[in-house]
This record gives sequence, structure tokens and C-alpha cells, in this order.
Amino acid sequence: MKKTMVVKFGGSIAVNPTIKKGFFKDIAALWERGYHIVICHGGGPEINAMLKMVGQEPKFLNGLRVTDTKTIEIVEMVLSGKVNKDIVGALNSLGASAIGLSGKDGKLLLAKKIKTQYDLGFVGEVVKVNTKLLLALMNEHVVVVSSLGTDAKGQTYNINADMVATKVAQALKADRLVLLTDVKGVLANAEDSSSTIPVIKASQVAGLIKGKIVTGGMIPKIKSCREALQQGVREIDIIDGRVPHAILKIISTTNQLGTRFTKG
Repeated sequence: MKKTMVVKFGGSIAVNPTIKKGFFKDIAALWERGYHIVICHGGGPEINAMLKMVGQEPKFLNGLRVTDTKTIEIVEMVLSGKVNKDIVGALNSLGASAIGLSGKDGKLLLAKKIKTQYDLGFVGEVVKVNTKLLLALMNEHVVVVSSLGTDAKGQTYNINADMVATKVAQALKADRLVLLTDVKGVLANAEDSSSTIPVIKASQVAGLIKGKIVTGGMIPKIKSCREALQQGVREIDIIDGRVPHAILKIISTTNQLGTRFTKG
């Protein structure tokens, strides 16, 4: 039986040519081995560059992009028009068969506006994943999904790519979820890059947050990992995507490049 893997790709590692090339080679190799693969991506650095090019300054609150009417147009153009197709093209050139989708295509990602103490504009969260569409495409292709969704009225929302990957993995009950980051996993001390927590049990998540060991943007990541385990995802890794061939290393060897989440 083929294994299903969902990977989040984006951030600073996605604009490093050497790291990108290695990642695409790893994905193509795993596809050749028979893995069913979904890549969920953002494109923060590329969006920021485009916003500045048109005279807009990127704005963030609590790690989330403030997305007004003009910004959502730029976000969609960059994510679905450029980043998505760049990934698809790279994978196809390496012998894989990749197909690119926005979360808007085929009602892939039904979204709603995220509720926070601030008004972030058109920033959303995933309500439902169209697994029927994904399962049909995964039989023949690496599926590359840009982190956009729409609500029932057709309004487009920008969605955090980590959250998209986690929700997709949950919906598919994936064998593995891998979140590539530009840090060495979940750190016990944010000021010490060598303080990686190698294993986190689902039952430990609340304590890590309450004790302020995990803070900031890592909080929603570990919460979503806990939820994904509870919903049937078998293995979850938050790994350092800056390590060459990180994906193959955690799958093909006993190497652990970040933090692994387990039930319990």
C-alpha cells in the first residue's frame, strides 16, 4: 500500500537555490518510489518582495500577515501564479509528474475568516478539505497546493501554510506530515539553537505552552500537530529544512533533524 506524505514548504528555505534543488530531487525520488505526496506551500518572502515592488509595506500582527483587499490580490498572484508553478515546473523537470492547484480549485479548501483580537483582513483558516479531489489526483501526480481558500460566498482568504498542511494531513489521515522550517525544530530555549526538543508527546503540548517553553509562532504549530495526531496522522516531524536532503534523511535513515511528535 502506498504511503501518503504531506509536506509544508516555504519561507526562507524556499528562496535558497541549493536547498530548493535538493528538496525537489528528494520529492521526485520519493514519488518514483511510489509515495503519494501533497506539497502545501506559502511564499512569504516572494509576497513581501512583490508588495514592496508595488509600493506597499508588508504588515504583520502576531506572526500573521495583515491582508487587505489590495494585498490579497498580490498574495494570490504570487502564490498561485508564480510560486506554485515554479514548484510544479521544477518537479516535472526532474521526472516527477506534478500538478499545481490553488486551494480555490475544485473547492479544495473551504475557509472562513480567522478570529483574533485584531482585524487581519482576508486571513482565513481551513474548515473543510476536498479529499475526493486530492485522492483522485494523488494516484498519478505530486499535488502542489498554494495556501489560499474560499468561503461559501467565494471570498478568497490567505491561509498560513503550516495550518493548510496540517489540515490536509488530517483529512487524508496521512502516514506522515513534515513541516519544513528554518529552525532546528521546537526549541526549549528560543535563544539557544542547540536546545531542540527531540520528541514531544501530544499530552505534553499544553504544559509546554502554559510553562512558556514554547512561545510565539511555534504555539499554533504544536497545537495543530497535537490535533493532527488525534485525528489519525501517524507521524509528524518539524524539521530543519536548511539541512541538505532533509526529507530523505528522516525517511531513509534513523537521523532526526528536528522534533518528532508522537501520541501519548
